Amino acid sequence: MTPMYELHEQIRALAAEWLEIAGGRRTFGNGTTAEQATRFQLERLLPLTSRLCRQSLSPDIRSPADGLASLVGMSPQTTIIMAEALRPRSLLLVTSENAGESVQVIRDWFDRADFGWRAPSIAVEKVPPTDSSAIAQGVRTWIAGQRATNAAATLYFDATGGKKSMSVVAGMLAVQLNLEVVYLDTEFDASLRMPRPGSEVVVRVPVPRAE
Repeated sequence: MTPMYELHEQIRALAAEWLEIAGGRRTFGNGTTAEQATRFQLERLLPLTSRLCRQSLSPDIRSPADGLASLVGMSPQTTIIMAEALRPRSLLLVTSENAGESVQVIRDWFDRADFGWRAPSIAVEKVPPTDSSAIAQGVRTWIAGQRATNAAATLYFDATGGKKSMSVVAGMLAVQLNLEVVYLDTEFDASLRMPRPGSEVVVRVPVPRAE
C-alpha cells in the first residue's frame, strides 16, 4: 500500500468513529455530544485531512505563501486546512463578531506545542458581514502592510468560509488588488449527508485582472 492510500484509510476509519461520537453512540472525553465530536475532529481527524490536502496541493499554488487572508464563519476547519496547505507567513482572519469562537479555535491550533512548521503571525479583522467597504478597508490595510516589506509578496484570499456576501467582496478585491483567490473544494457524501473527510482540495479560482 502507498502512503497516500494508507492516509486515506486512516481518515476513513476516523471519520466513521467521528460519526459514532456525533450520533451519541460513543464518547470522547467529557462535554456534550457536539463538544465531544468537535474535539475529536480537531484532535484526531483534522491533522490527517490537513496533511492529505497539503500533499495534493497543485504545483501552481505557492507554499509557503507570503500571506493568506481567510474568511472565517462558524466553522474554523476550512481556514485551518487552507493555512496548513499554504503555510503562510502572515494570516489575516476576516470575521464577524459572531465567529469569535472560531477565531479562538484557529489561534489555539497554531499555538500547539507540536506544531510542525513555523506558525504564521495572525491578525484579526472583525467586520459586519454585509459591509463591503469595511471588509475591503481591512483587507487593503493588511495587503499594504505585507507589500510594504515585500512588493512581490504572494498573497492569497481564501473565499471558502464566512457568509456569501463576504465571498462576493473577496472576488471584487481580488480583481482590484491583484490577489490570488483560493477555495477549499470537497466531495459531498450522500451517505454521510456532508462533505467527505479527506476529499478537501485547494482550488485556484481564475480571477479576471483589472485593466
